[in-house]
Amino acid sequence: MRPFILVRFLFFLLFPLLTTAFAAQPTISVKASVDKAFVTVGDRFQFKIEIRHDPRIDILTPDPVKRLRDFEIKSTRDIPPRKESGAVVEGKIFTLTSYTLGEYVIDPIAIRYRDIDGKNKEIKTNKLYITVESIDKSRSVKKDIRDIKSVVSLPSQLLKYILMILGGILFLLLTGIAWLFFKRRDLLMSFFAPPLKPHEEAFQSLLRLQDSGLLAKGNVREYYFRMSEILKKYFEKRYGFKALERTNTEILDEFFRIEIATDPFKIIQQFFDSSDLVKFAKFIPDPLEIQKDYKTAWSIVEKTQPLAEMEGEKSEVRQ
Repeated sequence: MRPFILVRFLFFLLFPLLTTAFAAQPTISVKASVDKAFVTVGDRFQFKIEIRHDPRIDILTPDPVKRLRDFEIKSTRDIPPRKESGAVVEGKIFTLTSYTLGEYVIDPIAIRYRDIDGKNKEIKTNKLYITVESIDKSRSVKKDIRDIKSVVSLPSQLLKYILMILGGILFLLLTGIAWLFFKRRDLLMSFFAPPLKPHEEAFQSLLRLQDSGLLAKGNVREYYFRMSEILKKYFEKRYGFKALERTNTEILDEFFRIEIATDPFKIIQQFFDSSDLVKFAKFIPDPLEIQKDYKTAWSIVEKTQPLAEMEGEKSEVRQ
């Protein structure tokens, strides 16, 4: 009798300790689910992993991408952690779709976690089955995807018209080039010719001004305005500053800053003084003075062109 009493005594003594020890073990469970097991081609469905665990357990980020390789992942979002009956509930929701008919299996996904002792462990979700059906329920999997059609050949008559149109366009293009070559050879050559250098362009502009007929018509002020503009355009391209937007004084200040040679500087200053009298003081010079100012403008371009160009022109003259 005494042994039985002793066993009962030990049982009642140790039972609270055993239950406390088992209760102290942290718990964790996982569940995988989908909002619909039968979907049509291109239809989206949600795959959810829900983890319920003890607050003392750390969940490591699950990576189920390999298990979802049969589907296209459209989006992913986390389930915000929440507490239920002393446990933490969290997880992920994946929006998936498929464009291929068939029956698929989402194998168990391993969820790694760290227990209260700092050890890494894992627990797996349940297996799921998904069926992707055709939008037309009467069609089988083999009939849903068709082979690529062969290349459609154009009717011979249509091909003939296309070739005639292309031939006509080519004929017109060649005729236009021939007309330009024989009738407007100068225009065609100017199109393909290399760009003029600043001093070459200035010389050509001065020659065109001389042949413009402005002096014969009595437009002396217009003549001087154009002559000044030709020089300012030349200064812009030769020295790289915006001369057309500046006054004569500002241009001279710029030349002083870049330390232009004394001789060209004085000639430019004299030309500006003489042209301003005609442009703004309404002074009418005689033909000899006009010719002198024209030669001064030509001399300015000659004296300020790059030295290499001047030496090249001198050598050509000697030859």
